[in-house]
Amino acid sequence: MDNSDKLKLKSKLDKALTLQKEKQKLHLEQLSMSEEDRVIKVVCELVDDKDLYRRCSYKDKALYRGEANEMLVSNRGVFLSRKALVYGLKRYNCTGISVKKIILALSQMELLDED
Repeated sequence: MDNSDKLKLKSKLDKALTLQKEKQKLHLEQLSMSEEDRVIKVVCELVDDKDLYRRCSYKDKALYRGEANEMLVSNRGVFLSRKALVYGLKRYNCTGISVKKIILALSQMELLDED
Protein backbone atom coordinates (compact mmCIF):
# COMPACT_ATOMS: atom_id res chain seq x y z
CA MET A 1 0.00 0.00 0.00
CA ASP A 2 1.53 3.31 -1.03
CA ASN A 3 1.08 6.64 0.75
CA SER A 4 -1.75 7.75 -1.54
CA ASP A 5 -3.80 4.64 -0.73
CA LYS A 6 -3.09 5.10 2.98
CA LEU A 7 -4.29 8.72 2.84
CA LYS A 8 -7.50 7.72 1.02
CA LEU A 9 -8.17 4.98 3.58
CA LYS A 10 -7.50 7.36 6.46
CA SER A 11 -9.86 9.93 4.93
CA LYS A 12 -12.63 7.34 4.53
CA LEU A 13 -12.14 6.14 8.11
CA ASP A 14 -12.22 9.71 9.42
CA LYS A 15 -15.50 10.37 7.60
CA ALA A 16 -17.02 7.12 8.87
CA LEU A 17 -15.99 7.88 12.46
CA THR A 18 -17.37 11.41 12.25
CA LEU A 19 -20.67 10.12 10.89
CA GLN A 20 -20.88 7.48 13.63
CA LYS A 21 -20.09 10.11 16.28
CA GLU A 22 -22.93 12.33 15.01
CA LYS A 23 -25.37 9.41 14.99
CA GLN A 24 -24.43 8.46 18.55
CA LYS A 25 -24.75 12.07 19.67
CA LEU A 26 -28.25 12.32 18.16
CA HIS A 27 -29.25 8.99 19.74
CA LEU A 28 -27.97 10.12 23.14
CA GLU A 29 -29.94 13.37 22.88
CA GLN A 30 -33.09 11.40 22.07
CA LEU A 31 -32.53 9.09 25.03
CA SER A 32 -32.09 11.99 27.41
CA MET A 33 -35.32 13.70 26.23
CA SER A 34 -38.46 13.38 28.26
CA GLU A 35 -41.40 11.61 26.63
CA GLU A 36 -43.26 14.92 26.29
CA ASP A 37 -40.28 16.61 24.64
CA ARG A 38 -39.86 13.70 22.24
CA VAL A 39 -43.55 13.90 21.28
CA ILE A 40 -43.38 17.67 20.77
CA LYS A 41 -40.26 17.26 18.62
CA VAL A 42 -42.03 14.74 16.39
CA VAL A 43 -45.10 16.98 16.03
CA CYS A 44 -42.88 19.94 15.12
CA GLU A 45 -41.10 17.84 12.49
CA LEU A 46 -44.45 16.78 11.03
CA VAL A 47 -45.76 20.36 10.89
CA ASP A 48 -42.50 21.76 9.50
CA ASP A 49 -42.27 19.21 6.68
CA LYS A 50 -43.42 21.20 3.64
CA ASP A 51 -43.90 18.05 1.54
CA LEU A 52 -45.92 16.03 4.05
CA TYR A 53 -49.15 18.05 4.20
CA ARG A 54 -50.99 20.31 1.80
CA ARG A 55 -51.38 23.60 3.65
CA CYS A 56 -54.74 25.35 3.49
CA SER A 57 -54.91 28.90 4.75
CA TYR A 58 -57.70 29.75 7.16
CA LYS A 59 -59.07 32.44 4.85
CA ASP A 60 -59.45 29.79 2.14
CA LYS A 61 -60.74 27.12 4.51
CA ALA A 62 -63.46 26.15 2.03
CA LEU A 63 -60.66 24.35 0.16
CA TYR A 64 -59.86 22.28 3.25
CA ARG A 65 -61.45 18.84 2.90
CA GLY A 66 -60.09 17.21 6.06
CA GLU A 67 -57.98 14.73 4.14
CA ALA A 68 -55.12 12.89 5.84
CA ASN A 69 -52.52 14.86 3.90
CA GLU A 70 -53.94 18.31 4.72
CA MET A 71 -53.53 20.85 7.49
CA LEU A 72 -55.36 24.08 8.11
CA VAL A 73 -53.08 27.00 8.94
CA SER A 74 -54.16 30.24 10.61
CA ASN A 75 -52.46 33.03 12.53
CA ARG A 76 -53.51 31.26 15.76
CA GLY A 77 -51.90 27.95 14.93
CA VAL A 78 -52.09 24.78 12.93
CA PHE A 79 -55.12 22.52 12.82
CA LEU A 80 -54.50 18.81 12.24
CA SER A 81 -57.09 16.09 12.29
CA ARG A 82 -56.47 12.76 13.98
CA LYS A 83 -56.37 11.26 10.50
CA ALA A 84 -53.62 13.71 9.54
CA LEU A 85 -51.60 12.86 12.65
CA VAL A 86 -51.85 9.15 11.92
CA TYR A 87 -50.82 9.82 8.30
CA GLY A 88 -47.77 11.84 9.43
CA LEU A 89 -46.70 9.28 12.02
CA LYS A 90 -46.88 6.50 9.43
CA ARG A 91 -44.92 8.51 6.86
CA TYR A 92 -42.22 9.24 9.46
CA ASN A 93 -42.20 5.61 10.66
CA CYS A 94 -42.75 6.76 14.23
CA THR A 95 -43.01 3.71 16.42
CA GLY A 96 -43.89 4.08 20.06
CA ILE A 97 -45.72 7.36 19.58
CA SER A 98 -49.47 7.18 19.31
CA VAL A 99 -52.07 9.85 18.68
CA LYS A 100 -53.17 9.43 22.31
CA LYS A 101 -49.61 10.20 23.52
CA ILE A 102 -49.49 13.27 21.30
CA ILE A 103 -52.84 14.55 22.55
CA LEU A 104 -51.87 13.91 26.17
CA ALA A 105 -48.47 15.63 25.84
CA LEU A 106 -49.90 18.64 24.01
CA SER A 107 -52.73 18.94 26.55
CA GLN A 108 -50.35 18.79 29.51
CA MET A 109 -48.22 21.53 27.99
CA GLU A 110 -51.36 23.58 27.20
CA LEU A 111 -50.56 23.53 23.48
CA LEU A 112 -53.71 21.76 22.39
CA ASP A 113 -57.05 23.31 21.61
CA GLU A 114 -59.41 20.47 20.72
CA ASP A 115 -62.73 20.95 19.05
